[in-house]
Amino acid sequence: METAIQEGVDIIGISTLSGDYLLMPKLMKLLREKGVNVPVVLGGIVPKDAEDMVKQAGVAEVFHPGTSLEAIITSIKSIGKQGRE
Repeated sequence: METAIQEGVDIIGISTLSGDYLLMPKLMKLLREKGVNVPVVLGGIVPKDAEDMVKQAGVAEVFHPGTSLEAIITSIKSIGKQGRE
């Protein structure tokens, strides 16, 4: 998180392979508290029934295993444009 703040990133990407997605509400809260207002995307193992929870916490998009690189790039470009509007 500190590196994202220092570097002034446009988007933060998180990869999860286990139950890490459960930490997303806490991470999103910490980012807001630090004044970091950039989109966050999450990729990896996120059960479909947990997707709403992470999106309600503020995650812009969830990429499940098997999502094509083209779909990920298209989505991130769209999210990045929205963040600059």
